[in-house]
Amino acid sequence: AAAIFPAISRSGLTIVGALWRNFDRETAAYFSFLLSTPAITGAIVLQSLDLVSSDGGEQISLTALVVGIISSAIFGYFAVKWMINFLKNHSLKPFAIYVWALGLLVLALQYTGRF
Repeated sequence: AAAIFPAISRSGLTIVGALWRNFDRETAAYFSFLLSTPAITGAIVLQSLDLVSSDGGEQISLTALVVGIISSAIFGYFAVKWMINFLKNHSLKPFAIYVWALGLLVLALQYTGRF
């Protein structure tokens, strides 16, 4: 539920949750990416309907839309495969430190009015 808030990583939260439940890193990553399937599918359906309709907004050809969906699926598959292989041998601690540092910086900049 915390992933509803801006700048909170849904996949990061599901991986951490699975790790807290004593899943191994590979299974936690598979779990996280599997959970994204309904959200991605729903977004594809809703956005595709908006893009091919002729209600006066931006419109895209069906061919370009299909090519975009297929290429996104192919590159997404390879990105997920790479990430799972990475997680088999590496920790997420450097990424966690980066996210915390960036989050604190953004909060500080917003608090001081410079962002």
